Amino acid sequence: MAASKAPRIRLLHIRDEIDGVMAALRETTYEEYRRSYVLKRSTERAIQIISEAAKALPE
Repeated sequence: MAASKAPRIRLLHIRDEIDGVMAALRETTYEEYRRSYVLKRSTERAIQIISEAAKALPE
């Protein structure tokens, strides 16, 4: 993310990633998740995006 992004924009990115993961996993059982490479990788990527956005927020 660019250093010039406002905190509000970063918070919106965080919210969007959380919403996306929740939508992707809403009807998914743990076993389905555990067996799905795509679901695991997309969830990991969303967590990475959330982490990067959170690190860039002011304290």
